[in-house]
Order: sequence, then structure tokens, then C-alpha cells
Amino acid sequence: RQMCIRDRFIPALIIMISGCAALQEKKDYKLPLELKTHYSTSNKQHPILRSGQIVVSESGNDYSLFFALFPERYSPFIHAGILVFVDGEPYVYEGLGSLPIFMGDTPTDAITGKIHRRHLNHYLEVENYTSIYDLPDTIDRSKVVEFALYNHQHETPFDPYMNSLNHEKLYCTEFVLEALKAGGMTQQKLTPYRENKSLKIVHEWLKITDKTVIQAGSLIDPKKHIVTLSHNHSYREIQLYIATREELHRRFTKDQKLGNIFEWTGFRLKFRPSIAQFSDKAILLLKNNEHPSWKATQAAVRKLANEYWGVFTAEKTSQPSGLASNPALPCLNNNSAQTTSC
Repeated sequence: RQMCIRDRFIPALIIMISGCAALQEKKDYKLPLELKTHYSTSNKQHPILRSGQIVVSESGNDYSLFFALFPERYSPFIHAGILVFVDGEPYVYEGLGSLPIFMGDTPTDAITGKIHRRHLNHYLEVENYTSIYDLPDTIDRSKVVEFALYNHQHETPFDPYMNSLNHEKLYCTEFVLEALKAGGMTQQKLTPYRENKSLKIVHEWLKITDKTVIQAGSLIDPKKHIVTLSHNHSYREIQLYIATREELHRRFTKDQKLGNIFEWTGFRLKFRPSIAQFSDKAILLLKNNEHPSWKATQAAVRKLANEYWGVFTAEKTSQPSGLASNPALPCLNNNSAQTTSC
């Protein structure tokens, strides 16, 4: 979540608007879960997990699309953290905020949180799909880990206003970017928010004044992909899920309203019937191919969307036309025995 707020607290927000660590690596770490997807670009059964690697994920509910609609570019990941091994066990260090029972005017004023950690196994159980990427070769891994441990130990506060320039408080992707900068990264990776009246009203109400945001997808390099894991979806289903969300993002032009996609039931935010039906049908596409290419997946999903809402072309929007490739499931390395069309 770029807002990085635990999902169980999000309904309260939406109702107003509709030990000792080391630079270890594990070649044989086995996850005690049944996973529908265990995909590695190097085709390794047990990819090497190392402290300092970047963990990105998506929660798999209607709220995740709500937050994904705000930036100009679509990202298949909306949350990020840093992997650190402590006493041989992998933990994801992350910035999270929570909203208690709220009776005020602005929910962000009531959100509290800090840098904390979750065991990787628990993280995978909660998230819809999770990808892990190694650091760029120029980054000092020890400095990244040191930054994560320091901010966890000192309980650096969570930033509900998502101010990317003030680092006294940190939201999830800001925490990861600052860790990378501590390791030597010099570039600032910011994505502008969309020009959309409906989204602007929400931002004003939440007191989010920044014009840009740090997207989880901007923190990783697909060439550094280690593994993608999911206990919910197969490879094919992850491709289709991401292509479906990307198409909805692509069609959300500056004249669209959030109410065209979501409705409030009195208890939670959910997709409108046509959006829910489209999403349910899309995940069932391409059943004869368990490893479809990204281009074939995009084409199948866009064809279905055209049947629902008519042909949509890039000329109808100033936004980027879509992902050229899927960073959650990048192409396999050429030396891999497995073959996947990209």
C-alpha cells in the first residue's frame, strides 16, 4: 500500500470518502507454506535470499486498486519493505500505519504507526503476491541493512501524509528509498499524481499536499528479480490479475470519478458490479496456457474490457498506455532450462 495502512483499518478511513542481524544469505531456506506460485528468473528451486533485498507486494483486495489509481503510472506493487535475516530467520522491515476508531474530520490526523517487522512467512500469508529483488551492484548492502535496523530500533514514526521530502517520518516506500539512498543511491524516484478532480478532492481531505509519490515499482530493477511467491494465485492468474488492474488504471481518465469504480456498502468499499464481473471473468482467461506471455495476457484482458466498455485507445488519455512488461514475472534468464514466452 502506498498509503501503507493495514487493510483491516481501511474501512474506517474510506467511510468518510466513499536481536542481532548479519549480512546472511540462505540457499536452502524453505517456506512452510503451500505456494501456488514459486517463480524464479534463474529457475532455482531455492533462490538465494539475502539481507538488504527489496520486498514488494500487493494485498489483493478492492482497496489496493483504490490506492493504485492515484499515481500517473500503474504499479503492480503497492507496498515495500527490506528483507533482513535475524538469527537465521528472514524478516521484512516496513513502515505501516493504523487507524483506530475514528470520530474526527480527517482520518490521516488519527493514523499512527512506525517502522516494524514481520516474519517473511507471515508476510507471504497476508499478501496476495510478493516479489523479492536484489540490490543494484552499486549499493552498499550493509548500509541498507543498518538503516532498516536503526529505524526499527528507534521506532521511526509512520508518515500518513506521505511527504517524500520530510524524512522525520517515513511511509513504506519512502522508508525503502531512504534505505537505498543510505546505501549509495543518488537518484530520487518520484511519480506524479494524476490530474483528476475526484482524486484531488480525496487528497485535499486527507491533507496530502505532495504532487508526487514514491511507487513500490520504482524501487526495483526487474533484472535483479530473485523470486515471486504467492499462495493465492498461479503464474497465469498473477499475469491476468495484474493486467486487469492495469487496464482499469489505464481507463481511469481525468474525467472519471472514483464512484464509477467503487461503491460504499455501509461497511466497506467494494467494486461496482460491472467492475467485479469484469475482474472475475478476466482471471479465468487463457486457461489452456499456464505460462502466458505478458503481451498475450494484456491482449486478452483488453479484448474483454472492450466487450464491457468499448474500445479504448491511448489517444483518449494523457497517461502512459501501460506496462511494457510485467516486473512481477520478468522473463527467465537465457541460461535457464525452463522456457517462458515474454
